[in-house]
Amino acid sequence: MAITPLTFTPETGYKDAVTFPDPATEADAREQIQELHDQTKAYVATLIAELLSVANGKGASQIGVEDSEEKFTVANVEAVLAELNNLLSTHVGETTWEFLPPITRDI
Repeated sequence: MAITPLTFTPETGYKDAVTFPDPATEADAREQIQELHDQTKAYVATLIAELLSVANGKGASQIGVEDSEEKFTVANVEAVLAELNNLLSTHVGETTWEFLPPITRDI
């Protein structure tokens, strides 16, 4: 899944009187309110999984970079890091990154 804007089912949310009629009881009202909260929770969980993913085409490759000074020829975090690595390799020599401590993903 690519990152997409949040949409509700139904798209009009609580305005959809067929899906969300006037509740007859407090339990009905709570259930209706919970429905859109559950959709939002599921969307946020999916979004976080997309951003944390290291799979091809996910994670940093989906995060844009504002480059108002036009220093890069690419437009996402993953590609900018690759471009920086290429520049370092060209101007400093082959980059092994052995001098950096290991990175952990404890979040």
